[in-house]
Amino acid sequence: MSNDYNDIIKDVKNVIAVLMPQQPFIALFLKRTWIYITKDEGIFTDGVAIYINPETWRKLKTPEKPLALVHEVMHIIQNHVPRLRKYLRNPALKEIVNIVADAKVN
Repeated sequence: MSNDYNDIIKDVKNVIAVLMPQQPFIALFLKRTWIYITKDEGIFTDGVAIYINPETWRKLKTPEKPLALVHEVMHIIQNHVPRLRKYLRNPALKEIVNIVADAKVN
C-alpha cells in the first residue's frame, strides 16, 4: 500500500500543479483536502476527504484525473454530503440524490 500511496499522492500533486494556473481556487482547495488511499472501489468523498482506489486511479487516462479530482472536491465545496445525508439514508432516494448532486457538480 505504501508504494500505491506514494505514487498516487505524487500524481495528485502533479494534477494540482496543472490545475493551479487555470483554476486556482479549486487547486488550492484540493491542496488543502485530505486524500486517502482506499480499498473501496472508485474515487469518492465523504464530504471532508477524497478517497482514491489505486486500481481505479490507474485506469484513468491522464486528462481524466483532474476531472475526477475536481468532481469530488466540488461535492465538498458545495457541501453536498452533509446537506443530502438524510436523503442518502433512504435506499429509494439514494440513486436519485447521487444523480442530482453529480449533475450539479458537472
